[in-house]
Amino acid sequence: MYLCSNNIPIFISYIHPYFVSTNHPKRGINIYCERHKDDWLTRSSNRDERKMDLDKNKELPSGSDERVNDIRSNLFPGARKQGRQKRESSETEKALSGGAKVRLGTVPDSFELFSLLSDRGSVNLLKAAYTGLKTNSANFVGNLTKRQFYTRLRRLCDFGLIEKRDVGGTGRSKSMYRTTSLGSIIYNGHIETMEQALSNYWELKAIDILKTNPKFPPVQKDAIINQLVQSNDSLNRMLNSTYLSSFSVIKDFNRLIIEVMRVLDNAQKNVYFASRYHDSHVSTKLFETFSKGIGLHIIDSTPEQISLEKRINAIVRKSPNRNTFKMIDKMIHAPSGKFELLRLADLPVSFIVVDELQVVYETVNHTNPQQFTTALACYDDAYLAQQFIKYFKILSEKAEIPQIIQTAESQAFNSNRTKSSASTRSGNNNGE
Repeated sequence: MYLCSNNIPIFISYIHPYFVSTNHPKRGINIYCERHKDDWLTRSSNRDERKMDLDKNKELPSGSDERVNDIRSNLFPGARKQGRQKRESSETEKALSGGAKVRLGTVPDSFELFSLLSDRGSVNLLKAAYTGLKTNSANFVGNLTKRQFYTRLRRLCDFGLIEKRDVGGTGRSKSMYRTTSLGSIIYNGHIETMEQALSNYWELKAIDILKTNPKFPPVQKDAIINQLVQSNDSLNRMLNSTYLSSFSVIKDFNRLIIEVMRVLDNAQKNVYFASRYHDSHVSTKLFETFSKGIGLHIIDSTPEQISLEKRINAIVRKSPNRNTFKMIDKMIHAPSGKFELLRLADLPVSFIVVDELQVVYETVNHTNPQQFTTALACYDDAYLAQQFIKYFKILSEKAEIPQIIQTAESQAFNSNRTKSSASTRSGNNNGE
C-alpha cells in the first residue's frame, strides 16, 4: 500500500504502464494520483455513504423487508440484475424440460415428451430437422436467440428425437441435424396429424354433430360420414371412418375379460351377450347388471358341464344367501324383454353389445376355431352395434330355451291362467 499526496491510500496489485514511463517510480505514482485525485475522492465518498446505509440497514426493525430490499437493490444493482437473469434462465430451462433431468441412456416417458413438445420453438426445430437442419443457428428462421436455439437443440438430442449426422460437406456445412426414428414417428403421428386435423376442424365438428343427432338412422349416418371423409383429400389421407370412433385391439384373453367388464359398467339400457367362454367375474357382473334393471339377453355356448343353466340351477338349489336367491328367482321369472337366456352349442363367435353403441367381438382363428386369437373393442359405433344385434336375433332362432327357463315360463303361464279363471268366476258370481 502507498500513501500518496492528499493522504489517499492506494492498493497496487500490478504496475501501471504510466508508472514505467516516468523517471522515478515514486514520482510517477504521485503524478498519477494527482491526475486521478478527483475520481478517488468520489469513490471514497460513495464508499462511506454505502457504509452508512448498511449501518442503518442493521438498525431497521424486522418488519421492514421492503426497505431492506430497496437499500440492497440500490447498493448492488449489478448483482441484483445478474441474479434475476440467472433465476429467469433457470425457470425457463425448467419449464422447457418439464422439471425433468434427462440422462443419456435412459428412456424418456410420455409426460417428458409432451412437456418438451409444448414449447413452440422445440416443435419448430423438430419440424426443421425432419427435412434437415444445419448446425448454424443463423440458418434457422424463428424468433429464437442463439442461446435459446442451442438449448432446445440440445434437449431434442437428449430426448433422442434428433441427432447430428455427417453429410460430407466442408466446414460447418459438413454436418446436419435430422430426426431419429422416434422423432420421425412423433412428427408424422402427432405433429403433422394434429396440424391436418386442425385444418379440417369444422369438417370434424360437422361429423360430431351428425353422430349425436338421434333423428338420423345409423346406416344413413355411416354413409354420410364416409362420403364426407372421402370427398376431403386431407381427411381421406389422414384417416378412415374407423378413426372417427375410439377402439382398441385385444390380443390377450385376460385383457378381453377386462374390456367386457368395462363396457358392462357403462350399460344403461340393454346388453346383448353371446359367449363360448366362461369367466366367473363376467357372470357376477352380468347378474349385477340385471339387478340394476338393465335388459339382459344371453346366448350361452359354454361346455355343457359348466353351462349357465347348470350354474343357475346350482344357485337355486343351494343359494349362498337370500339376496342372491331372490335375484336369480326374479331373473328366471322376468319377461323376455328384460331377461332372455338361450342355449346354442356351436356359436361361431363371441360378442357383446351394450346400449346399441359399444361392441366387443372376437375374430375367428380359422386354423383353430376353438382358441381365442384377437378381439376388437369399439366404444362408439352405433352402426356396428345394430349389425351385431341383428346377428344375435338370427342366432336366437337356432338356439334352444333352457329347461329352467321353460319351467319358469310354464309356471308363470299357469299362474296367469289361474288368476284369469279366478277373475272370470268372480265376475260370473257378481253377475248372478
